[in-house]
Amino acid sequence: LFRSVVLVERATLELDDAANRGELNLYLRPMAPTPASDSLSSQPLWEEDLVVVHPADHPLAESSTPVALAEAAQYPLITIGRLDSPDLGFEVNESLRGEGLEPEVVQATNQPQTLAALVRAGIGVGLTNRLAMSISDTTELLIRPLRTTRRRRVAVYWDDTRAIAPATRALLTAIAAHEPPSCCQRLYPSQS
Repeated sequence: LFRSVVLVERATLELDDAANRGELNLYLRPMAPTPASDSLSSQPLWEEDLVVVHPADHPLAESSTPVALAEAAQYPLITIGRLDSPDLGFEVNESLRGEGLEPEVVQATNQPQTLAALVRAGIGVGLTNRLAMSISDTTELLIRPLRTTRRRRVAVYWDDTRAIAPATRALLTAIAAHEPPSCCQRLYPSQS
């Protein structure tokens, strides 16, 4: 059924650029920051909590749950994204800005397993989304909810100005109908 589908993995902003060049027919990405192209359509899929990741013996282990953002921001931070990007860990960064916090971000990565390894090595405290940590080896780490009103929302995107192949249409239908990962809550089009 999906004979012409090829899966690729790229950073969020790289996905947007590839879609603009016509290299992608469909892609999943966080809904924030909003893609720059006006020709994209989307179907909201799920939302999930932001979490703080730290070793079990870290001082944050003594804090209440969910962990206050200001409390986590007292430590060097590791997040998702690139240090040189204004959209560094977008949901996390927006949460920090919303509370007037400007913490020290010591490292950023697009790979959840790398974030977990850096936290385990004592480089800093991780701030990321729950799904990222649910697919990572979090041995010796605590994954705790972060006290913030922001959540990470994910959608599937496609370019409305291009014809959609039958295999792509079938995949889009299957993605939209599929239940979200167990750590996430389904979003419906009216919740975008």
